[in-house]
Parts: sequence; C-alpha cells; structure tokens
Amino acid sequence: MNLFKDIFGPLDKRECVHCGSPHIVKNGKQRNGSQEYICNNCGKRFNARAGTLFYNKKLPNKDIVDIIYLFFTGYPISLIPPLKKVSETTIRSILRDVIEH
Repeated sequence: MNLFKDIFGPLDKRECVHCGSPHIVKNGKQRNGSQEYICNNCGKRFNARAGTLFYNKKLPNKDIVDIIYLFFTGYPISLIPPLKKVSETTIRSILRDVIEH
C-alpha cells in the first residue's frame, strides 16, 4: 500500500481515464501547469491531475500539499489563508476532499 499514491493518485498517466486505452499523447499544458493529454482511441482530453486529489483545483500542486501539511501538523485553518493567499472556503474545500478521498 502506497499512502502517497492512495491520496494523490498516480504520478503519471499511462492510460486514458475515459476509455482505458494506453494510446495517449501529450497535448500541451494547462494554466495551472498540469500536463494535458489526448487519447488517440476516443479523442477525449484529460490532464495529469485526473483521478487525483488535485483534479479540478486551480491552485498549483505545491500550494495544495502545503495547505494539507500545515493542517495536519496542527496549524489552525484560520491562519492558513494569509500564508497561501487563498480563502478559508478554498482551504476547507481542499481539506474536505482529503478526508473524503
């Protein structure tokens, strides 16, 4: 059991998240820096964050990991927003996703 992989998902995509085909190619990067892929089988696009805790998040991976680390090391939620320049609502959403994941 790999705890990191269980929480954050695989580090790279080797198959399409829509159809499971291994025939995928890189298709540029998104604004958040996430690698985008396109499937040669079904033609659908997806990013490297698909199936991970980072999916549908606008923050960079490092900021998300920092928020999780701060919380689990006892840093109060109310003091994280000024450090990371995000709202408390965003932080609570990230932490809720961690707990549900």
